[in-house]
Amino acid sequence: MDIVKKIAFILLIIGGLNWGLVGLFEEDLVSYLPDALAVAVYVLVGISAVIVLFGMKSCNKTCSSEQKDGMPTSSSLSSSDSENSDPVQGSQM
Repeated sequence: MDIVKKIAFILLIIGGLNWGLVGLFEEDLVSYLPDALAVAVYVLVGISAVIVLFGMKSCNKTCSSEQKDGMPTSSSLSSSDSENSDPVQGSQM
């Protein structure tokens, strides 16, 4: 499922850039594609938005112990995790 989320994210970026071009320059690059392919692109970008949206919703539920920037809080780290988090101290030569 990870590859589906990556493809969805890429399609979402492409769709966002296309809408940016429409807003700034009134240029819709997807409209240059054949009609059936253009409809498929629009549908795939819409589905991608839903996939990414639900992916974010599930992360909000499972990542509640992390800060908004994605970094764990100091309280979410146990003492054993903080002792082994430094790769220099964890490796002995």
